[in-house]
Amino acid sequence: MNRTSEHYKMRKFFSIVYKEYLQLIRDLPGLTILFLMPAVMLVVITLTQEKVLIGRESGMKIIIVNADASHLGNRIESELKANISFKLVTYTSQKEAEHDVFSGKYQMMVVIPEGSTERLLTPARLRIQDTSGGKKTDEQAGIIVMYDPAVMKIYKDMLVSSLQLIIESTAQRLFMEKYSEELKSDIAQQIANYKKQMLLIDLDDEIPDFPYRKQVMQQIQSAVEKKAEEPVNIKFPVNPLSYRNLVKIEETSAGNSSYDLKPDIIKNNVPAFILFAMFFIVLPLAGSIIHEKQQGTKDRVLILPVSGFTIFSGKILVYLIICILQFLLMIGIGRFIIPLISHLPPLTLNVDLLALVVIVIASGLAAIGFGLLIGTFSNTYGQAAPLGSVIVVILAIMGGIFVPAFMMPDIIRKISIISPMRWGTDAFFSIFARGAGVKIVLPQLLPLLIFFGISLLLSANAFSKQK
Repeated sequence: MNRTSEHYKMRKFFSIVYKEYLQLIRDLPGLTILFLMPAVMLVVITLTQEKVLIGRESGMKIIIVNADASHLGNRIESELKANISFKLVTYTSQKEAEHDVFSGKYQMMVVIPEGSTERLLTPARLRIQDTSGGKKTDEQAGIIVMYDPAVMKIYKDMLVSSLQLIIESTAQRLFMEKYSEELKSDIAQQIANYKKQMLLIDLDDEIPDFPYRKQVMQQIQSAVEKKAEEPVNIKFPVNPLSYRNLVKIEETSAGNSSYDLKPDIIKNNVPAFILFAMFFIVLPLAGSIIHEKQQGTKDRVLILPVSGFTIFSGKILVYLIICILQFLLMIGIGRFIIPLISHLPPLTLNVDLLALVVIVIASGLAAIGFGLLIGTFSNTYGQAAPLGSVIVVILAIMGGIFVPAFMMPDIIRKISIISPMRWGTDAFFSIFARGAGVKIVLPQLLPLLIFFGISLLLSANAFSKQK
């Protein structure tokens, strides 16, 4: 009896285990959440942190325009090429380089003007002659560092600091090499002049005989030898490095100077989290679709002579209004709330309003299309909610919401192009940070609309066929 009872309990236990096993393997979205999300986040964030924190390749791309084409320009170019913290590209046209930096293709550019080497080395020659500290020259080699205004200030400052260190250390080495060369030549000349003064004319041939001539000649020779034993009084120049910096680095932003093109954390974070908030409407939108399936509302609606597009049109309008309200909320926080609780400046709306409106609508439609896909192809809210949330987080990571895309490893940066959030954030950054118009953001606008169109087509078709 006891054996039968124990056997029955074990059968119940294994039956429960088998039931849970069947439920688990049938819940593919749940399994995806369990394995895919932590794996993707681990890989992306770890690789990005490894490059940023350990100081390896950051993904930042820099242009150099070497108009100097001499010692200073060539050495700075070599030092930048040898630095693995960023990628260096050489341009010959400053105007073309500035255009590519302003468009976001590159994060920064370094311009070494013509004649920079001469302006650096001329003071080295002049200071060799300065033994009193009186001669100085106010002319410095000027180098321009120009950055993309859409780059966050923390990353811009980090990159500018690295560039300044490389440029100034290179200029110091070149200056000291020239200074040492000139100093060596000057000292050799001083010694030669001193020795020349010590040279004796052959007095035996020049001075005629006179009483006590031999004794006089011996006295003269003794005096010369005594003078030659005295140390040479070399005159050294004063303060060879009297400047704090040997080069003057001018830091400025690329683009239209009439627009406020300064990096600002508000201009970066507000647009990013506008997209993040919009795409989270996947939860209520998918929940609405699944609720209609479970309550039978969908079946009653499908009896009507209407298409899936018509059925979804009402949802699209309502949730588009929600997206617009989310946008206004984030803008309000950036303009009024954050300045009250921090030292950050308010978000400025000195932007192209038409471009802003168009991108807000396109981004909202893309988020709605994503919600329609999740809601249509999920059977329960238990599937849709975690699956939608996880995909949103992954798209946000890949799209540069948390870490700028240019800081990511190459392979992840290339994959991130498929993220609708990447298209939206790039467009918002261009509008808020670069003052871009509709024409500039067209490459991001079209993919957002295409993504919405494809999502709507797939969702409406599947919704109409489901029973």
